[in-house]
Amino acid sequence: MTKEDVYQCYLQWKRGEKVWKIEDLFESPSINFNVCESRTAVINRLFYLVPDYYGVKLRVFIFYEENTFIKEKDGDLRLIQSELKVQ
Repeated sequence: MTKEDVYQCYLQWKRGEKVWKIEDLFESPSINFNVCESRTAVINRLFYLVPDYYGVKLRVFIFYEENTFIKEKDGDLRLIQSELKVQ
């Protein structure tokens, strides 16, 4: 998915109510979690949580960015793949 695809899912979820701007939606992740780590690679997810009240009920729009890194010999990580997904 692209950022625009995620934003369109968010707009549908909001049902036409007051919405965040696309840049605000991606401003800061709520959770940074390493899903898997080996000697050669790291798979990391950045979760974004957008709270909202619908009537009196709290609901949360969740999406994440999954990043795959290769570990370089000097210890640095090199991003080889990044994908956005809506929960």
